[in-house]
Amino acid sequence: MPKTIITATPPTPNGDLHVGHLSGPYLAADVHARFLRARGEDVAYVSSSDDNQSYVVTTAHRLGTQPKVLASQQAERIRETLAKASIAIDAFTVPDQRHVEFVQKFFLRLYNDGVLTRKKKCVFWCKGHRHYAFESYLRGYCAQCFSPTAGATGNRLIQFLGYDNSFFFAVVHLILAMAARDRCILPTSIMTNEFYQLENFKFSTSKNHAIWARDLLAQRTVDETRFYLALSNPEFQKTNFAQAEMDRLVGASFAGPWQTLASGLGRLGRAPPGRRTSGAEISPESRALAAQLIASFERHYAIETFSLQRAAELFSQLLTWLGHRAHAVADAQQSGPTASQNASEIWAITRLIPSLICPLLPDFADRLDAALGQKTCHRWPGGEPLAASAAPVSGLGRILPTRRA
Repeated sequence: MPKTIITATPPTPNGDLHVGHLSGPYLAADVHARFLRARGEDVAYVSSSDDNQSYVVTTAHRLGTQPKVLASQQAERIRETLAKASIAIDAFTVPDQRHVEFVQKFFLRLYNDGVLTRKKKCVFWCKGHRHYAFESYLRGYCAQCFSPTAGATGNRLIQFLGYDNSFFFAVVHLILAMAARDRCILPTSIMTNEFYQLENFKFSTSKNHAIWARDLLAQRTVDETRFYLALSNPEFQKTNFAQAEMDRLVGASFAGPWQTLASGLGRLGRAPPGRRTSGAEISPESRALAAQLIASFERHYAIETFSLQRAAELFSQLLTWLGHRAHAVADAQQSGPTASQNASEIWAITRLIPSLICPLLPDFADRLDAALGQKTCHRWPGGEPLAASAAPVSGLGRILPTRRA
């Protein structure tokens, strides 16, 4: 089976991951990788520490340590932060001697092939510090916007990256890969995201303008964090992170609708004697509804139409609709086949939720799966008959853990 290789931009180890990092390529790549794995595909989600960035050198100098020491420490912290956010990355590597030799051979081969040539070019040189001035060594303002600056085996490659890395990955790296003449896998898709801002300014590790991801995860649950970062994701335009807005949206779009649904399912489970609350034959309309839901989530997870925002919105809308419908059926006090079919539809759709939402909210999906007494997570639905039996409802209201103090 051909393998799908998914990459997220190598972070610069001059600091830990901040919320802007997490909301960008790392969460998006994780969601898409989980979706492909659920469909039975062979997937490798990988990234690496970008130790050779000049920002590592300048940050180490400012902190009074050595660049290699700083890079090693922060790479380990980045691994820990990814794990805290339930980012299931298969490999997060650091450059080693094999990496150095590969890069040297790669460019030497291009030089020997005549693709690269030697040229002389004037560059900035600092006499006082005796080093070349580039990237983080430079300070100034953009002449256009006046913003301050600081410096092949059938496998397929999908790259997730932030907007500020677009030139390198979509132009420079692509040109180098094409120049290698079939010795490199060309990406089939390159997914970018815009800047995620804090107080209307770009997150920046070098300027210490950030909320660190591990600090946010120490205060908020993984479910809340992943849901909000998906819902407010800067897919095609800049968006802004705000603690108060996170509280409001998580409550109104996730926690509140879930508690409404859980209480509605509880009412269905306490139906009067003689009323069947589930177990009826699933109607053709209910089967069509389930198929439509599966197709809708699949569309938002598939790389051609990938959207974290739309996946989170669809999940919120599903919870809201399903909760209102559960209470409406409980209020109707109906009996007979119609009531049983209505209840069965609600339970059937509820039982689909773990598999549908697992790529986005794996921890929530695992707990809901367990509460429903089933094992559907990490396997994309399709083909199997819909299960519509009622589940013990006592634990459904506790699926969402309480916020950490």
